[in-house]
Amino acid sequence: MFGKKKKNKQEEMAAKQAAEKAAQENVANLQESENQSASQQTQSPKENIYVMPDRFYLEENKKNNKKIFIIVGILLFVGGGTLIAGVVVYNSYRADAPPTADENFVVESTPTPTPDLVPSPTPVIIATPTPTAETDQTPTPTETPSSTPDNSDIAVTGSVDIDSDGLTLNEEKIYSTNPSRDDTDNDGFSDGEEIQNGYSPIEQGKTLSNSRLVEEYKDNRYGFSILYPTRWLLSSSDLQAGRDIVFDSKISEKIFVHALETNRTYNSVSEYVTENYPEISASSLRSFSVDEYSGVKTVDELYFFLSIDGDLSNIIVLEYKPVSEAMRSFQTTFLMMVNSFENTGL
Repeated sequence: MFGKKKKNKQEEMAAKQAAEKAAQENVANLQESENQSASQQTQSPKENIYVMPDRFYLEENKKNNKKIFIIVGILLFVGGGTLIAGVVVYNSYRADAPPTADENFVVESTPTPTPDLVPSPTPVIIATPTPTAETDQTPTPTETPSSTPDNSDIAVTGSVDIDSDGLTLNEEKIYSTNPSRDDTDNDGFSDGEEIQNGYSPIEQGKTLSNSRLVEEYKDNRYGFSILYPTRWLLSSSDLQAGRDIVFDSKISEKIFVHALETNRTYNSVSEYVTENYPEISASSLRSFSVDEYSGVKTVDELYFFLSIDGDLSNIIVLEYKPVSEAMRSFQTTFLMMVNSFENTGL
């Protein structure tokens, strides 16, 4: 039994030794194989790589650039020649073709000169007053009053007196008063009362003649003066037997002063009125005087007829023409002008 175990142990050792030997032989064979491969790589011939010098590349680029320049030059030459040939052919065609209508107009036709246009003068219409009975002459104006646009709507809408001071809205504007206060300068007198009596409504104690609100018109031929609003227009016309002075409010309302030579004898100013103003009845006349003048006025205060010291050879007529008798914009201004009327002597 022990002899059998000993034999088995010897066999195992012999097998183990054989396996180790075989492993050693495999390792030796693998190393030898690697050495042979490395030896073959070491003994393989080297490949030589050659690089062209830079000058060869530059010369090649130069050659290519020359080719491009040559091609571009040829194209330009051919294109320019074609263009020139086209222009020559087109001009030749136009030279042989008949001229068109436009060419005839520009080249051959002579333009007709246009005569200078002279504007036609705008006719000036001068109103001729109706001759009076005492002269039977047609007055010839020497000055045409300036015309103003029709602003009758302003005259009507501005004829109201919202603060009850005796001045309409249109009058409040020309005298620079406050349309919401009846006494602008707070001196105890209403604005309209001051205007009518010749005082400034915006400066206490100052008269209108010393303010900038009015101007003075003096007539040396008939010897009188009268005040009128600074913002109004003034014009006059000389007549064969008198003179007309027009004070224009610029809103279609005017005040006139007619200085008339009667050239005949009247017993009174009233007689003059009834004979020369048939639309005015004798019953509508009232006596009136201002400064050295005396005469009559109509009840509606649209007309005042005056003479100086009973001399009826000259009659002064002050007339107010509103847009509407019921809606007057400058009644107080008209009364101010009448009250400022003065004799300055001939």
